[in-house]
Amino acid sequence: MYFLTSFIFTSCLLVATTCLPWLFYWRRRYMRKRLADHYGLSAESPKLIAFFHPYCTSGGGGERVLWCAIQAMLSESIPGIIIVYTHDPMCIEDRQHVFDNVKRVFGISLDVSRDEPTTVVHFVRLRSVKLLSPSLYPIFTLAGQALGSILVGLEALVRCPPDVYLDTTGFAFTLPLAKRIASCKTGAYVHYPMISSDMLERISLTFKSETKPVQQLSYNNAQWIKRSRILSYFKYYYYRFMLMAYGWSGSPRNLDLVLANSTWTYKHVDSLWGGKPLVLYPPCPLPEHSFITEERLPWIMSIGQFRPEKNHELQLDAFKLFLKRLNLMEQPIDHNFRLLLIGGCRDAADLDRVDQLKKLVNALGLTDVVQFHINISYEELLHRFQTCTINLHTMVDEHFGIGE
Repeated sequence: MYFLTSFIFTSCLLVATTCLPWLFYWRRRYMRKRLADHYGLSAESPKLIAFFHPYCTSGGGGERVLWCAIQAMLSESIPGIIIVYTHDPMCIEDRQHVFDNVKRVFGISLDVSRDEPTTVVHFVRLRSVKLLSPSLYPIFTLAGQALGSILVGLEALVRCPPDVYLDTTGFAFTLPLAKRIASCKTGAYVHYPMISSDMLERISLTFKSETKPVQQLSYNNAQWIKRSRILSYFKYYYYRFMLMAYGWSGSPRNLDLVLANSTWTYKHVDSLWGGKPLVLYPPCPLPEHSFITEERLPWIMSIGQFRPEKNHELQLDAFKLFLKRLNLMEQPIDHNFRLLLIGGCRDAADLDRVDQLKKLVNALGLTDVVQFHINISYEELLHRFQTCTINLHTMVDEHFGIGE
């Protein structure tokens, strides 16, 4: 019975691996013709170039990279259809509103209104994006998100299999699907490795200490794990397994092109994936308006999405300590020092995090001196650059290399 079961399973696996690439091939041909007819493209066989970026409307640094890449492709007028896999229904219901918002937030203009376009942008709505949320996986978060990304990636490929599949959000576990099953050319722009040797080192410090566990600053390492050597050992080997799986997913056998956003990221990607990654720095445009002004205020600003790894709590604690040492905590009206927390919110979880930060501000007695500016426009951001004096950043292992 065992041999019969093994034979049936092996046969089904062989049939699936043989048939699936053909199914994706015909699905790709169908979608190519359908989209070309829909947008009135003159090219007979436009390339389907897809970006896996479910949170494309979030307004963070990763989204700036995405829209700058799309802007460059549109300006080159290469015959093709740019596909963006997204969870936001607004991308389907009102495309122009999305493009206008890109202009408002990033100052990036997208030329999508040509009468006879050669390159167009097409959005594909994904229904399973909630599987990417870390809140679904209170334990084994990395493994849960990895498996969730595989399912979301599979949905994306089934809905519209492209010729070129580009991951720009760090979900490398989708790459083997695109390469091996959908027969796509694959590429990745890596902002931050999902898991790195630094993570292993922090955990290893916990059980290498001869006296008591070392308390390392880490937003995703629970206290009840750090207090236990046994659980720390278990988490260490769990991370090692995830590191091996992550390394295989991004290896040259699954990935044709790797771009890293900094030398810091390059070092990690090179050690994990091998191949020949390239460094392509993210767009940091110099605005037309000068930042040189005599009207600066003693304000401190922090720019970054409201995510756990940005460590806004530490910024608030540091700002309180700063005011306390200057004996200004009891006199908020008598000084001009302010802390401005500027950033974007992707979803309800990020908005909840902002609410928690506001409660912390109130508990610390900083209500009159801390301001929140959420999803502000590009013009307002430039204005803040001109008026603030200090930029504060507290993320550990900042992937752009600020912390090097």
